[in-house]
Amino acid sequence: LTDTEKSVANGLCFFEDNWDKKDMNPNPSFFPYPIPDFRYRPWNELNPVTQQVARGRMDYNLEMWNNLGTSLVEKNSFFNLDPDQRAGAMELGFYTHTWDCFMNHYLSYYWSSIHEDLKVAVETLGWNEDMWSDEAEATPPSESKPWSDLTPEEKAAATRLCYFEEIWNERPITDWYDYDTGKNTAVTAD
Repeated sequence: LTDTEKSVANGLCFFEDNWDKKDMNPNPSFFPYPIPDFRYRPWNELNPVTQQVARGRMDYNLEMWNNLGTSLVEKNSFFNLDPDQRAGAMELGFYTHTWDCFMNHYLSYYWSSIHEDLKVAVETLGWNEDMWSDEAEATPPSESKPWSDLTPEEKAAATRLCYFEEIWNERPITDWYDYDTGKNTAVTAD
């Protein structure tokens, strides 16, 4: 931007980081975006309003909510959600980055849409453009490994895509939620 354009942008509350679309939300975790803790509470621990939004706007039920990745809505990127689903996601507390990373893990992105830093993570897990397409039946060996068998590089790549052990291993939320403290035991912002 020219100096004049920068001055005008500053007048509209833009500065370099938010103009360049960097995520400005506080993030004390090792994930690229803040952890949506509300999504890692079992269905029966959600308040009635949250359940209604999840059920009514996003078509979740107890089974789909407690088993991440099983709901059809999670197969879409944030911008591919229908308007009511997107409004529901925002009402729950998601925004583009947290939805696409933690819920979709960028799986609905076209290969050509994957940013270079994400592509490094995807390729580290063994994916290539041919395998990434919807028509491909082949998947990289990392997809069938439990978290404990991933290399340190694969774990780092999976973390960049907002996976953690319990999600990677497809464990239900009810297995890693501490009902006494009201917190998940998998990951925390601390």
